[in-house]
This record gives sequence, C-alpha cells and structure tokens, in this order.
Amino acid sequence: QIRTEPGYDIDSGLNQLELRGRGSTAKVRLLNKLRDIHNMGWVTGRRLSGSTVVPTSAPQAVGYTLEALLGVSANGYNEPDFEGYEVKAMTLPAFDRGASKAVTVMTPEPDLGVYQEDGVREFLRRWGYADKRGRPDRRNFGGVHRVGICHETTGLTLTLNGFDPELPDRFDPDGDLSLVDPNGIAAAGWTFRKLVDRWSRKHAAAAYIPAIAADKPRRFMYGDCVLLCEGADMLRVLAALAAGDLYLDPAIKGEKWASGTPNIKCRNQFRIRRNRIFGLYRSSSNYRL
Repeated sequence: QIRTEPGYDIDSGLNQLELRGRGSTAKVRLLNKLRDIHNMGWVTGRRLSGSTVVPTSAPQAVGYTLEALLGVSANGYNEPDFEGYEVKAMTLPAFDRGASKAVTVMTPEPDLGVYQEDGVREFLRRWGYADKRGRPDRRNFGGVHRVGICHETTGLTLTLNGFDPELPDRFDPDGDLSLVDPNGIAAAGWTFRKLVDRWSRKHAAAAYIPAIAADKPRRFMYGDCVLLCEGADMLRVLAALAAGDLYLDPAIKGEKWASGTPNIKCRNQFRIRRNRIFGLYRSSSNYRL
C-alpha cells in the first residue's frame, strides 16, 4: 500500500508521504502561494533577513524576491526552500519566450583539487585571468565548461570520472567531476558523494517559476505557468553532464588582486537550458495557476 502512495521513491531509504484527510498537501500550498504572488503583479526587489525585508537589486534578486514573498529568509543552507520544494525563479524576456534560457540548478563548492587543498586564491593565481572588461586589479575565472572540452581561456577540461554514458544505470560512488589542466593536475573537483548529497537534499522536489524584470526601481512579475519536478536522480544528472546539457559556468573573481589580500567572491554554477530541465528528474508537469 505504501508503494502505491504519491511521493514513494523506491531508491530512498526514507519517504515523506502526505497523510490523507489532514488538509492540503505541500504541493497545493505551494501552488496557492505562487498564485497569490502572480496576482500581485509587479513587486520590487527584496530579500528577507530574519523577519526584516531588505530592498535589493543584486544579480540574484529575482530569486531572493520570490523567496521573500514565500516567507523564506535568504540563506546558503543545503535544504529546500518551501516545505520540501526547491524554488527556482527564471528571468525571461517574456513569459512565452526563453525556452533556451540557462537556469542555475545548483552551486556546490568544490571538495577536490587545488581549489580545496590550497584555496581559491591559489586557484585564481594559476588558472584565472585578467578581467576582460578592463576593470583594473581584478582576476577572474569563468566561462562555460562542458565535459570533455578544453576551455580556450582557462585551459581546463571538465572530466567525468566513474560514469560511462553507455552504462547509464550505474556509477562509481568514489567517482568525481573535475577540472583538469593539460598536465593532469586537478584544479578543482566535486566528488560524486558531494553531488549526490547536494542534489538529493535540494532537489527531491523542485518548482521552476518564470519571471520578467524591469528596472528603476528593480522589480519583477512572476508568471502563472509553473514547472514542478519530482524524483532527484543522480544518474540523470551525470547523463546530462556527459551529454553537455548540464555544464559548469563559474563566476569567481578576486578584486584588489595586487594587495596581497584580495576580496574573493565565488559562485560555482551548474546550469542547463530551461527546455532541458525535465531530463534531470523522474517526473515533471506544468501547472497553470
């Protein structure tokens, strides 16, 4: 009987099942909240710090604002945002456009390589580059890195070790995803164990909400068509990496580089096109609010 209940996952040791007759489900509550947010129309950029609403126009403001409207404080915790759902807002040129828009699905920090062993500063020193926009005293590391392709600027190749796309039903739990230089040195990497933990914790269920943005002041309007995905599946993630659909697009910078104590900011983004998101999960459905 348990196996027939919604939410049962054969690969999970524990399953969270909704009790019948005890009120609305988490999915219904989320969709109702998102409907209310859609009906608000334009809302100014904000984030929630504890119980305090703080105006923001940061690059991630579309996500911060949605979280604030859902009553979720801005945080870096490796946990879902709303009652078990990871909530992702996507800024599009229009609600009926942007199928190929890139969406960030996770931002785990490396736990392998020079990045982890010697620090981000040493990583930037060896594989970073001067700012391409000419901003002085700054060193960057960025660009789309796909599995098996050497990046022309950084000279690093993203390698997938312990997964064979011709055997997509298995992977080596001791495997990893690494950025490797031409001499075979691992500049940075993520163990499969870390990626599995991050993906299964954050993405057992996820909601992707489209938004359009305007400036002066920075504000957003959230759409009424929501993609709900369920069933975090690491094998699907690895297959998407191997196929090049899911890729690394980091945004790491060191400002005041010559000072000896640069101000370093890191964001290791794994991204995928909006119209390919469904391939990362066992099931997905579009809901009109």
